[in-house]
Amino acid sequence: MGTDSAAVVERPEKASPDAGRPSDAGSSPSSGTPTAHRYDSATKGRTVVAPAEHSADEHDEKVIEFPDGILGFPGSTRFVLINDSDDAVFQLLQSLDDPAVALIVSVPWLFFPDYSPEISDLERKQIGLESPEDAIVFCPVTLSAEPDMVFVNLLGPFVVNLRTLEGRQVVLADSDYPVRAMVKLSAA
Repeated sequence: MGTDSAAVVERPEKASPDAGRPSDAGSSPSSGTPTAHRYDSATKGRTVVAPAEHSADEHDEKVIEFPDGILGFPGSTRFVLINDSDDAVFQLLQSLDDPAVALIVSVPWLFFPDYSPEISDLERKQIGLESPEDAIVFCPVTLSAEPDMVFVNLLGPFVVNLRTLEGRQVVLADSDYPVRAMVKLSAA
């Protein structure tokens, strides 16, 4: 990994749907379940999904800041994680800057228990991580044409500081992790 040393973010003790995300971030709003979780053949093979309706006021303390934006959406820097239910495997990463930007994400360890991304010292410093335990990690999910299959981007996880809720999408360029790791939902 160049001259930077790296820290390995390891799987939490219990890989539950809550592992790797803040406990209060993105609880379902009182207005109802976001429609963006429904599978629609028009979205096959795309990460971007239909927006849910949310405002910054609803999520004042739960806003995740990506100062540099995220890949493909540099103008979107403020996001919230929206959960369909307390035990949801997938969440919606909804932009508060552009309501048309929303991505499905998931905690990687639910499907890939041996996943251990190495985060460089430079990236840890940019996020303000003092130890791996301070990190929240979740990965973008791409829908497949097959309703029981999705792809998880293990190469470009989102890493967020649990204390500050500031994060980055990290590209693990020196790893062998795929951009499209297949997950058969019927087998998961």
